Amino acid sequence: AGTNYGRVTRCSVTGGTISASGIVGGMIGNNGSYSFVEESYAVTTIEGTGTLGGLIGDNHNGQVNDCYASGYISHQYLKSALCGGLAGFSYNSLNRCYSTTRVNGSDTLSGGLVGGNSKWASSASGYFLALSDEGGPDKGIGTPLSRCQMAQQSSFKGFDFVGTDADGAEDIWFMPPGGLPILAWQRIDVAGMVSIPDVTGKPLDEAKAIIAGSGLTVRRVHYGTHPV
Repeated sequence: AGTNYGRVTRCSVTGGTISASGIVGGMIGNNGSYSFVEESYAVTTIEGTGTLGGLIGDNHNGQVNDCYASGYISHQYLKSALCGGLAGFSYNSLNRCYSTTRVNGSDTLSGGLVGGNSKWASSASGYFLALSDEGGPDKGIGTPLSRCQMAQQSSFKGFDFVGTDADGAEDIWFMPPGGLPILAWQRIDVAGMVSIPDVTGKPLDEAKAIIAGSGLTVRRVHYGTHPV
């Protein structure tokens, strides 16, 4: 999308090279006012000039929640580079996001998570792969992590992971053994895992249909009644 003025949820872009100038992102160029990008990711190569971001070029008064980006960004003119592993520039909130994007830009105008951040920006919460591990520069926006730290669930404070209720009950993120955090909806593709839906109180035929619809195979079913 060149510009988003709505809500982008559970979307992904993988592979390929984007060569452009202006406001360029791996998924969205400009995230407009009162717009949302949630539970989405991009893995791309971006080459160009202007404001470049691994996921979003310019988060312009929108919100980006629970997203990540990976790949490579290369700015053709380093003296005027504004590059960010996740967003080139952000005027508003980035919440529970991370980037492992390799950022090749100006040390003063580029960042592992965000290249530039408005002084009026409400927050930029997230993590990025440290420059020493071929990530991006530390602009003081977000927290740098080593590759080893990136593979540890405990490094990602505030992220709601599957398997524990201490960080929330929505189960947005999933940590594959020996891997990096992925979004829970990716599990069936990446880890071959799906969530078992709650069918408590449903009629038997409806419960079977719900379970089958989640990607599981329904075989023998045991059920019973509970005293009130």
